[in-house]
Amino acid sequence: MDLGADWQRGLILDNGMVFEARADLDAQAYQVADDLAFPGEGMARAVPTLGAELRWPLLRQTENAAHVIEPVVQLLYSEILGEEDVPNEDSLLVEFDETNLFSLNRFPGHDRYETGPRA
Repeated sequence: MDLGADWQRGLILDNGMVFEARADLDAQAYQVADDLAFPGEGMARAVPTLGAELRWPLLRQTENAAHVIEPVVQLLYSEILGEEDVPNEDSLLVEFDETNLFSLNRFPGHDRYETGPRA
């Protein structure tokens, strides 16, 4: 069973920078019955994540086009509370590409999470 909740708050600052704060909580409950390493007991965990992001969209217009450059910095922290050693049925590799560059967790699925501080 998987349950999640998140909160986001964005502000546009006077100098045009965009600040966003966010909090996220994922919780899972597991019941493993077909693995001898986990003798039929229930497992549960929660993964809270806190983050802040600062963007500064810069615009330059010419006669024929508009060019936007947007430097971004993101700081995140997450930790696993509860059972850390659950069976992993998802990929062991972090899928890192341009579509998930600023995702809270780049592991596919819900069996593994990125934890600790990261930027």
